[in-house]
Amino acid sequence: MKKSKERMKGFVLGFVLATIISSAAVVVANPGTMREVLYGVNIVVNGRAVNFAPDMRPFISNDRTYLPVRGVAYALDLPVDWDDDTNTVYIGRKPIDTTQLLGKWRMVSVEMTHPGLNERHVEYFEDAYFEFLTGGNLVLIEDGATENATWRAEGADLRMIFGDSPWDNVVMTAEINGDTLVLIMDSWGEITTTTLART
Repeated sequence: MKKSKERMKGFVLGFVLATIISSAAVVVANPGTMREVLYGVNIVVNGRAVNFAPDMRPFISNDRTYLPVRGVAYALDLPVDWDDDTNTVYIGRKPIDTTQLLGKWRMVSVEMTHPGLNERHVEYFEDAYFEFLTGGNLVLIEDGATENATWRAEGADLRMIFGDSPWDNVVMTAEINGDTLVLIMDSWGEITTTTLART
């Protein structure tokens, strides 16, 4: 009977230790320093549980919760990129490279869509240009007539200011792909996509 009790005690103790080891670990943070790491953290994004690969599990250390950037970004349906030159992680859209934006661009087309109303309208241009200058100056040229404005990059967005009215202050998403510049504006559900080509 005594041996049975000892065996049962050993089984229970082993089970408890296995449970603790599977959810917690001790790692060396710095030489001579030990830090406890607690696993078993559940992450829910927009009501959906996120399943991480075994080597990407979230953990808690020193009262801080650490999450894998790539796993969380994918759960948010955002792209992730790494820049070796600057040791930078980009989540979502990258900031505008203003050096690529500078210069003269020919307006190819403007497409207006309203998904809710299932409407689409496209207009093509022959003689319309955007010229982005240093110092935030912008020149619009259409059929020989010019209009001066200003521009500035705000992260991945481009703000163009045509006047003093709030309606003359336009913010667009800017995507540069080689010699093509695409400006996208969402105005009350109406999507305006302007495509330009470098001249």
